[in-house]
Amino acid sequence: MKIPLTLNGVKMPFESDIATLYEKCGSKHILPFVGGAYSQPDPDHFRLVVVGINSYISPPDWPKNDQELQGWFRRWWQQAGHGRTSGTRPDTYLYYVRAFKEADMLARALCTTSNCVGLQYDGAPETKRGFYATNAIKVYTGEEHKRSNLIPGSYIESFAPTWRSELDLMAQYACLPHLIIVFAKGNIWDLHVRSLSPVANSGAFTVTKCESARGHDASRIWLDSGHTLLLVRLAHPRPRFPRPQPRNAAWLLADAEFRQFAEIATPT
Repeated sequence: MKIPLTLNGVKMPFESDIATLYEKCGSKHILPFVGGAYSQPDPDHFRLVVVGINSYISPPDWPKNDQELQGWFRRWWQQAGHGRTSGTRPDTYLYYVRAFKEADMLARALCTTSNCVGLQYDGAPETKRGFYATNAIKVYTGEEHKRSNLIPGSYIESFAPTWRSELDLMAQYACLPHLIIVFAKGNIWDLHVRSLSPVANSGAFTVTKCESARGHDASRIWLDSGHTLLLVRLAHPRPRFPRPQPRNAAWLLADAEFRQFAEIATPT
């Protein structure tokens, strides 16, 4: 599926290259949500990346047209946070609503740090200009990969080159994120940690240093360009079973050690 190369007469080469990259994953690939701070970057923009696990499609819902399918993920993210329609139904699936709210809360807190002071963050539900959203698994999944805890590690790893290429494109187009949130644990979290280490360098996205926060599944990443970003793991915002420890944005921001690591000021 070819996405439009212009928006209001402005060329969108980053989005075009991202679409071309995802086409290599097969006809059932998702298309990431790409906010305006990525498609039309400015040095003063605050940007974040949100990474989910997979997008499952039940057997009766698979469309006959792959091009229609490819745009679903992007639309689900576009609609997140808009409220409810018809008075009762949410605007999109619950995961996207909660993931948007969790990511937005953490992004707003990070904007107060010395590394991000002066940056403009647009997390408005209607635009989400500061957002780039994708999945670890870059294609829609059926029954065989419905349950994330049963997805083979080798299958997850097969999408690692696409993720690294996404980061390389962000570096090439000067739209690097300041925050990456991964809503997953286990193999998926480990993959993203490894991909942001110096040993994974292979393109324009070049890591020079990585510092981890012990016990918090968070890392600060330094790039050769001088850019720094924060990598954080949050729990899946729509768990199958209740958790004694939520590990959501509010929980993380209430932790004094994490706030000190991320250089987020303590509320007075």
